[in-house]
This record gives sequence, structure tokens and C-alpha cells, in this order.
Amino acid sequence: SLRVSSETEAFKNIDFITTLSSAEAESLSKFHLSAIHSPQNGINVNDYYKDRLKSRKHLGIPEQKKVILHVSRFIKLKGLSYILKSFKDLSKEFDIELYVIGGNEYDELYEDCISSGATTLNRISPEELKYYYSAANVFATYVLSPTKATNAGGIGTASTEAIASNTPVIGSTIKNYLGDSHKVGIIPESYEDYLDALRKIFTSEIVFEDISKMAKPYDWDIIIKTFLDKYDYLQGKYYCKW
Repeated sequence: SLRVSSETEAFKNIDFITTLSSAEAESLSKFHLSAIHSPQNGINVNDYYKDRLKSRKHLGIPEQKKVILHVSRFIKLKGLSYILKSFKDLSKEFDIELYVIGGNEYDELYEDCISSGATTLNRISPEELKYYYSAANVFATYVLSPTKATNAGGIGTASTEAIASNTPVIGSTIKNYLGDSHKVGIIPESYEDYLDALRKIFTSEIVFEDISKMAKPYDWDIIIKTFLDKYDYLQGKYYCKW
């Protein structure tokens, strides 16, 4: 088609292609060998809290409580329906609390969040949110979400923030983690897989060591340097050097 031929021709004039996911990089590499999976949205990794007990003390969360955290609008896309269901199902087995943070009363699942008994908070300050990331046993997001929603969007800033806070992630988007995803969390293939992943984390059957170090590729200093190096190359190739 005209579109494909035009795009193929345009690719010949591209020096670099950066994508948020390995799936996108693999797809685009068929047209241009420079396509690479590279983070584009970063965080200041050292700004996040790593001490769960201190964070729980600040928030008034009991030390023995099992805590699931979900940060997003209260919508179906990121698997919130499954997360709410798991809260109900696992409450029969564990002393558990679910925190859902970041939506508002107009979101499609707001009433579901309230009726579930989850601690439901609208948007809070980034500084206060850091305590919740650190206090949680697990961060759950994009649980059993459609493939189209997880193949191109990268790992997600919220997941990166959880990892920087030493909290493992359960969700589909960690397949886009720039490294070994098994070191930062679990990707469930079914609802039963998701429940099993929660159980293993709650009982310490699976323990993730020094997760916060795994957030380093998403630190702004590294991302900025990566792109500045590319700009320096382009400056030298296409423009006069002063």
C-alpha cells in the first residue's frame, strides 16, 4: 500500500528509533536495525523510600498486615476488577489490606472500590505517595490486561516507582522491564496465577532481593545521558561543530 511504501522510505532517513517496549523494538527492527528498547520517562531513583517498617509507622499500617497497592485511575484497563476480587478472595486467608490510589468519584470503578472495603484515596501528593509505595508488600497493575495495552506502553512510571521503593510488581507490563523481569516481579497468565503470586509473596515463598537497585536503568541521570549521547552524534553528523 502507499502508506507502507511511504513509511518504508521514511525509515531510510532515520538515525535512531527508541521504543518503550521490547515487543515494539522487535517489530520496528524489521524496518530499521537501530530500533532499541530504551526508557524515555524516568524517575529520581534515590528519592524513594526503601524502609517498609518506617513507612508503615508513618502511615499507621500494622507491621504484620499484608498490603496490596494499586496506583491509577479507578478503571478496568489496568486490571483493577481482578485486584478488587483478589482482595475479597485472599481476605479469607490473610490479614490483608488493599490501597487503591489516584482516581476520583467519576471513574467507572469508583463505587466498586468503595464497596469492596479497599482503602480508596483520590490523588495525593507525590511525597505522601512514596510512603505507600514503600509500605506495600506488592504493587499490582495491568493484571490480565489486553496485550495491546501492555505491548507498547513500556513498564509504566508507577511500576518503576514501586521497584525503586523495594516493592515487587505483579502485572503484565513488567515484561517491558529493561533487564530480567523475574528479578522485579511476576507476570500472571490467569487469575489463579495472580492469586498464587500474591500468596507466594505474602508467605515469603518468593523473596525479591534488593529490588530498588533494579530501578537504576530508569534513573533520569542515565536516561538523559543516553539521549544526550545521541544528540551529540547527530550534531556531529549533520551540523557544524563549533
